Amino acid sequence: MKVAHYLVVLMTLSAPLSAAWVWVEGEQATKTNIGKHPWYYGAVKKDQLSGGDFLAHYDASKVGEADYTVQIPEAGDYTLWLRANPIKSVLKLSINGSAPAAIDFSQGQTGNTNIAANGAPDMRFLTWCQAGKFTLKAGTVNVRFTMESVESNHGAIDCFLFTTTPFAPMGAMKPDQLEGYAKKVAAANAGWVAWNPAAEEFKESVIDLRPLNEKFAGEQGAIQAKGEQFVHGSTGRPVR
Repeated sequence: MKVAHYLVVLMTLSAPLSAAWVWVEGEQATKTNIGKHPWYYGAVKKDQLSGGDFLAHYDASKVGEADYTVQIPEAGDYTLWLRANPIKSVLKLSINGSAPAAIDFSQGQTGNTNIAANGAPDMRFLTWCQAGKFTLKAGTVNVRFTMESVESNHGAIDCFLFTTTPFAPMGAMKPDQLEGYAKKVAAANAGWVAWNPAAEEFKESVIDLRPLNEKFAGEQGAIQAKGEQFVHGSTGRPVR
């Protein structure tokens, strides 16, 4: 009975978790009051944009607003990934009417891309960032972004993604396109192993030895020599 019990537990632990994701294009807002920059909007590399377009606001007279109606396929814990303009941008997010919260572009930021048609290092940039984690029910979810930057309330959204599984952004490719890209690269480079590791969630694990280490280097002081041992300067504890 015990063996059977352990087998059931192992089968449960090893069973694949349900994967769900929803990709939304920035320009497909359900409702918006966006005011386009007189030249900024059209002077970009559209081949670098998801869907060939994006939503961009530049209007000192009003805060930019964009509402989206998103259909979540199944209930679960979702991470929201956002590809948007990070330059001097104050972009706020509201889910299902929650109080707007400013997006921290430093969270998981990756893939910073200059989309200026002439390559100028101005505000025409896009980057991926993690905009939050949310427990969502299956069905309709209302997403609102507001753009409140000091520089004429500017902001831009290329796309965003709700996903229940780890995501490693690469340009404007969707999760299923990433899988196809990896296979294409492998086929074109037979005999080589592509360095394309999956995203890591860093969840707690019974074999994780990280808690044995310091939270940060030097937490217990500089390493010093004491007799025939090395010790932590602040605590005097021997270094393992």
